[in-house]
Amino acid sequence: MPVEFISAVHPNPATEGDPTAGTGIDVDYARRQARALDDGGVDYTLVTYHSAAPDALQLAQFGANHTERIKTFLAHRPGVIFPTSSPSRSS
Repeated sequence: MPVEFISAVHPNPATEGDPTAGTGIDVDYARRQARALDDGGVDYTLVTYHSAAPDALQLAQFGANHTERIKTFLAHRPGVIFPTSSPSRSS
């Protein structure tokens, strides 16, 4: 039985611990990540889609165009919308 490997991609090196490490799609980071996944034998990669992230469709297309074999899946949970700003509070 063949084994398939799945990964997830991120558009930039920002983390929860350091959210200021990047915004938007960092092309050099995405290219290095795509190449590493390709070289590592990954079969599929997930690109998350939500309103607080850079354009997931562009990231998915970038990954597909910069790898030899990886199949890209766009992961979207219908009805989930993340707030883009803090709600105002009234006294």
